[in-house]
Amino acid sequence: MKTLDRFLTPTGAIRAWATVTMLIVGFGLALGLTIGYVQRVDDAAERRNIEREREICGLIVVLDDAYRQIPPATQLGKNIADEIHRYRLRLDC
Repeated sequence: MKTLDRFLTPTGAIRAWATVTMLIVGFGLALGLTIGYVQRVDDAAERRNIEREREICGLIVVLDDAYRQIPPATQLGKNIADEIHRYRLRLDC
């Protein structure tokens, strides 16, 4: 019973310092769990973005190689081919 006497008043209420300590620990725990969750979700999103970029790179490489082997006949086709090539260079494919 002596152990509880340090944390409780004679009426059974929790002492002020114990309440403040529990609040600080609770907020710290909630903050730590929130930061961990956000970091985990961010890492998963980054992995998905890298996978999508690889998929897009595959398509851009195929299109760019096709345009380089058989150049388009119209000016619009040349503009598209040039833009795809610039996009390939920007993505480092």
